Amino acid sequence: VMLRSSIRSSVRGYEQCKNITITGGTWDGNANGSKDANCIYIGHAQNVMINNTTVKNGSGAHLIELAGVKNAIVENVELYGYKKCKEKGYTALQSDKEAIQLDYCSSTTTPAMKPHDLTACVNVTIRNCTIHDYMSGIGSHGSLPDVYLKNIRIENNRFENITNACISLMNYKNVNVSNNKASGFTTFLYASGSD
Repeated sequence: VMLRSSIRSSVRGYEQCKNITITGGTWDGNANGSKDANCIYIGHAQNVMINNTTVKNGSGAHLIELAGVKNAIVENVELYGYKKCKEKGYTALQSDKEAIQLDYCSSTTTPAMKPHDLTACVNVTIRNCTIHDYMSGIGSHGSLPDVYLKNIRIENNRFENITNACISLMNYKNVNVSNNKASGFTTFLYASGSD
């Protein structure tokens, strides 16, 4: 099952989708490793709430990806289950795939989120989530000069059995990481170009 918003639209900024709530239930990507896909993929949007749900079994991508989203809360979500993607071939890039990715809209990072106007995530809170058995936890694995994700809060989350970084911050401004717990990881926090 996959939810994708904002496909092939010409509306720029945060104006394509508004007031999205996903609550309860289980989103199962049923990944077998043959293809890559995000389970929940939202872009060019504002006022997003994802809570009290489970998202599991991804392959070669992310369980939740927010690209160019303003005012979002992800809370009380369990995320787990990564399969290596045979279609892409196992490269170092697959080891960077976050369970929750925050991104900007560009042709290279989020090709489905048109227009590629570099709209970045702002005002995002991720709290009280459990992420386990995934390549990376929360954040981003790419950046562009002068494109910043702003006002990000990552609080009271639990990480278990994370192959790479629990939290990866690339070009973030005004970010708060607090009261998170982790076990079974390579790196807890990686930050580059962030404050």
